[in-house]
Amino acid sequence: CKHLESISAGKHRFNQHQTLISITGSINIKTLMSTSIFHHIMTTNIADIICQG
Repeated sequence: CKHLESISAGKHRFNQHQTLISITGSINIKTLMSTSIFHHIMTTNIADIICQG
């Protein structure tokens, strides 16, 4: 499925973002959920589910 690369890239960026949060300890879940990275992961995962279905 063509969405696969996008999902991998999205998760990689998300992992980097989580690391940053761990280091700074200043970004809460609400902030994370409002980021474009989180939105990207959600949309690509949904696309992947549809693609697999």
